[in-house]
Amino acid sequence: MEAGWRTRYGGGEVMGVRMRSGAALLGLLLAGCSAAQAQPGQTFSVRQTKPAVVRGIPPQRDPLAMQFLSAEIGFMAVAQPPWTTPLGSAGAGPAILLATSDGGRSWTRHALPADLEVTGLDFTSAQSGFLVGKTKNRAELFATSNGGATWQLRQTQRLRTKPYRESLDKVALAAGGREGYALLDGILYRTADGGRSWQAATLPARANDVLFLSPTVGLATSDRRIWRTADAGGTWQAVWQLPASLFVADTYFLGSGQIDVPYGSTENGPSGINLLAVSGSTAWAVFNEGSACAMPHCSSDLVLSRDGGLHWQLKTAQSLSALSQMPGPLPVVTRLSASSQGAFAVGQSGNDLTWIPPAGRAQDVLAQGVQIAAISLDGQGGIWVADPGADVLHSSAATTSFRPVWPPLSPNLGIQFVTRNLGYGMALVAGHYSLLATRDAGRTWQMLHAFASGVTLSGFTFTRTGVGYVFATTPSVGRLIPGQVLRSGDGGRTWRVVRRIGDAAGWIGRVNLQAFAGQEVLQGLPRVRISQDGGKTWHTSGSVPFSGPGDMLATWFLSPSQGWALDAPTGVLYRTASGGAGWRRVGRLPASNYAAVDFVNAEDGWVLAPGQLGAKTLLRTTDGGIVWKAEALPQTAALEMFGLPDRALSFVSAEVGYLDTNSGIYRTGDGGRTWSRLR
Repeated sequence: MEAGWRTRYGGGEVMGVRMRSGAALLGLLLAGCSAAQAQPGQTFSVRQTKPAVVRGIPPQRDPLAMQFLSAEIGFMAVAQPPWTTPLGSAGAGPAILLATSDGGRSWTRHALPADLEVTGLDFTSAQSGFLVGKTKNRAELFATSNGGATWQLRQTQRLRTKPYRESLDKVALAAGGREGYALLDGILYRTADGGRSWQAATLPARANDVLFLSPTVGLATSDRRIWRTADAGGTWQAVWQLPASLFVADTYFLGSGQIDVPYGSTENGPSGINLLAVSGSTAWAVFNEGSACAMPHCSSDLVLSRDGGLHWQLKTAQSLSALSQMPGPLPVVTRLSASSQGAFAVGQSGNDLTWIPPAGRAQDVLAQGVQIAAISLDGQGGIWVADPGADVLHSSAATTSFRPVWPPLSPNLGIQFVTRNLGYGMALVAGHYSLLATRDAGRTWQMLHAFASGVTLSGFTFTRTGVGYVFATTPSVGRLIPGQVLRSGDGGRTWRVVRRIGDAAGWIGRVNLQAFAGQEVLQGLPRVRISQDGGKTWHTSGSVPFSGPGDMLATWFLSPSQGWALDAPTGVLYRTASGGAGWRRVGRLPASNYAAVDFVNAEDGWVLAPGQLGAKTLLRTTDGGIVWKAEALPQTAALEMFGLPDRALSFVSAEVGYLDTNSGIYRTGDGGRTWSRLR
């Protein structure tokens, strides 16, 4: 194996795959995926675009292909999500290329060839790259020598395959080398001059994936077989066949013809396409069966070779159990990548990333709940993941702890500011409930702590001295909901359990933890509980007046004794001076669904009340809640519908406050009359 190919493929730069029904939208991206040039005498076009530096990835974008050459240099082709049908897609928005040279913190945007549905891309350097894709009736391959600013057509051909016979379109050149190959609409092309010219090569019949380990040695899959070539695609020999007992032919009908190669699923990747990945001399192959995971026979079979594809071994279902929550066959795998230590696989649900070693059992490395649209290995041990909204996560070498790269860290489940500059927030990061902190008035945020998978936070609070509390629940055990009160004494970096609750059903609703000086902790809703020993023991002070369920209440305590409670269905506001033991009605205001209440002293307070059809109201009082008047809200602000609505609003003085919304965090310096966006 030549050095260039060893660098590209031995390093495990194998990318993810995504396909919509009947049309490959995201080819299996291998490290070194590149593209091609036109045959001599063939016409080509140059399509130019003016580069535009953008702060981040445009919203509502759909990743089509992603590749990171290093921890700093990366590329991602994205498009507006198309409207799909079982036999193809229509109405896809224009695709663009996003390039980063700072690890995803900022991106440069370039236009891609018009009407091209990108199926794979490969860059051999920050400037030189290739991409393949489809138009309505043609498959095309383009090259760039200036980082994606302009593209030249190198190969074009009329589409031959039917949607449900789709193969994976991709392209690959050795790093710094001249040899490479492209799979374009089921036809294999090879180049020996760095992509300037291409010659057609043979493939086994009905091959749907191909991968070269060196300029001469390659592998291919077709139906139930693995093929190998040692002469650059001149001839192919079958080296392994899926046992007949494991193969279940598809029984779907399209028109009047029965097919045995299932078409792709509509959202989460190819369900009937075989996949290949390689790292060094270790090669992996996945055989997918069944058209939809709802079908009883939907499964995948995974085999591996340790000698460059000469001999293969079937992995047992027991060693792959991490890919499935249910016993039985391996679910359909839609993306397969390889590193020097093993393979990474994404199931059809797109909710888990699983690492599979050559020996031993597989294990999940990304929390469930994170949708995976694209995956890339950067050759330095790092793993990059993009979700359907083009949010990017990264895990560095020797770790499986993912951090968000774009968009930057920011709370999305509630905030609490304890001074004008110091604040805390909750967010879902890579599927984990996490606590963040800011020391610059919300402009930047840092991760404090990510809680274990399966832990749900229902409330959090901090004091000015950095003492914090969270109320957490773990997965239900029968009818019981285990709960915990955790305490941190170092600003949220480490946590210890101070109270275990066998069944937290009586505690949760809208849990509102609040901490005060002297380690006093108060929990509202539906009953007011007070702890004076840091959360170890609690006593019930009284019940909050309400006309509906506990989650229709909003409470705020200014001290362990003084507080307010809003009954959202009726809009009645109550006040207590006895820590919840007794309540008196102080006023009534319009409110519905839920609300956030916040007071900074005995007179100045605010109520944030989302109304019907997205309407929002911010009300302010300067007399303790008797009289209220409406204040302005950011026109683009969308209230967070999940998480902790009572933590959407946080004032630190009569004039300075913060608002946590779906569209960012806003700050006011005039009591809520005007707002400016921070993130």
